Amino acid sequence: MQAPGPPTTDRPGRRPARPPARAWSRPAASGGPKPFAARARYALRALQPGPAFPRSSSPEYSFPPAVARRLAARGHDLVLTARREERLKALATELSEAHGTATVAVALDLERTDELSDALTDVLATLPGPLAGAVLAAGHGRGHGPVREADGAAWESQLRVNLLAPMIVTRRLLPELDATGGDLVLIGSLFGTRPSPGYAAYAATKHGLAGFVRSLAEEDRPAGGCRISPGATNTEFASVLAGAATPRVHQVTDWPYHPLLAEDVAAAVEWAMSRPGHARVAELTIDPTDARY
Repeated sequence: MQAPGPPTTDRPGRRPARPPARAWSRPAASGGPKPFAARARYALRALQPGPAFPRSSSPEYSFPPAVARRLAARGHDLVLTARREERLKALATELSEAHGTATVAVALDLERTDELSDALTDVLATLPGPLAGAVLAAGHGRGHGPVREADGAAWESQLRVNLLAPMIVTRRLLPELDATGGDLVLIGSLFGTRPSPGYAAYAATKHGLAGFVRSLAEEDRPAGGCRISPGATNTEFASVLAGAATPRVHQVTDWPYHPLLAEDVAAAVEWAMSRPGHARVAELTIDPTDARY
């Protein structure tokens, strides 16, 4: 149903208003209020798009392609960046052919942080129009283990990709997003909300990202960025964190509980980016219903 009340007006601050959006509500529950996690799960189920957005017959290998497919299906033109150029170009071709959108693939290595600002200027030059939003979802998970046995080079690599690169990218993109009122979404992790023995460096980068986004939100009200923190998700990245020599997407039945899928995280990204002008989503946590960790 359409949200009641007066039409949406401009936010106080520097960004333009968003168009009115649908309002969603949960029926009153018996037995008192539900825990936050249960309420969040309900909200995401309610906001799942309909048949035009079917789940993949096989799980996505990571968050970025799942997000890209969802946004392309909405008719958005996209610029995709990643290290693995062959996969990137194949995805760009697939999305352009399937949805008739302008989808450009640009190889970009986030570990080369000293070259990142200049590289982003080149990326922005490929845009088919103004930058309406950005999703930062790259991650580095190799080099885990006890702190006493840690590989210093792997630590530095994780810090560059998981923390320094998103900070540099955010700083570079903010003027572009200011001009359009566009959204900025950064993918964090539940590793950034709790102690994680054996994954100290990875957890440190995700705690750092949380601090960065929260600080940006205070500097940049009423907009700022949105941090989405998923729990265990069935992706190639999860297999790397688990120590696999070759990344792979496992069967869901291989897990001791039902993990999230990359499509679940993509649905959360889409929801965060489609919020109305009067609503600000700063943080969103998603966890498997029956996770045990």
